[in-house]
Amino acid sequence: MMGTYYYRVANDMRIYIPSAFFDGVLMQSDAVIIFHNEFENCLGVYFTTFKESEEKIMKLRAETEPFESDCHVHGVSVTVAIDSRRRIYIPRRIANNANITPGCDVACVGVGDRFEIWEKSRWDFIQSEMDKIDISSAISYFLSL
Repeated sequence: MMGTYYYRVANDMRIYIPSAFFDGVLMQSDAVIIFHNEFENCLGVYFTTFKESEEKIMKLRAETEPFESDCHVHGVSVTVAIDSRRRIYIPRRIANNANITPGCDVACVGVGDRFEIWEKSRWDFIQSEMDKIDISSAISYFLSL
């Protein structure tokens, strides 16, 4: 998934999934896993199905220590349905951690196999900080590979 799209969170804490993120194989998804990314203070969103989400959670539990899995993954994540209007509900207990409230503007940012939901002023700040970084040498390096 790529690109940045802006939306306003509805009063019922629903948000539209950008069309660019919801095509092809993703249309087979009936749910998303939403988790709080405590390092970047945003929400990560993975497309899945309810059946797959349970399988992913069980696999994660088998690969990690029980405390780490239960507290750091389950405690900050939830599986929610995608409704017929291509919207997802963001539970307040998770949204509050990323300063996302009813009526606030958010940025939906594609990040490869997932997208992130940022409170817009936080995303604007991150972008202004990124603009200060000279990434031309990094781009040159990757283009030479």
